[in-house]
Amino acid sequence: MLNNNLDIKRNNMEYNLNNILTMHFVSCEFKKIHSLFKSKLNSHINNFVIDLQNIITIDSSGIALLVEIPNIAKRYNKQIKYINHTQDIHTLCKIYSIKIEA
Repeated sequence: MLNNNLDIKRNNMEYNLNNILTMHFVSCEFKKIHSLFKSKLNSHINNFVIDLQNIITIDSSGIALLVEIPNIAKRYNKQIKYINHTQDIHTLCKIYSIKIEA
């Protein structure tokens, strides 16, 4: 793992979101994710896997981040896949039409 929440495997980059996605932490996560997509070091990586398994607290700001991540990815011609979600995260994502792995 790189930087405690990055793992690069076969032209895919896996990113583990912070375990607390509330208004106090979302701005920092947003900046990190935006930097990942924008970085010239990652220009050869087109597929980003966002791991949701560590999330223990999420509020509307966290949901907004999950909605915005695919929009940011599109700007940089990247693909996003969410994995390892809890049932609570699955329910929230379903309500807000956010695509995640079943």
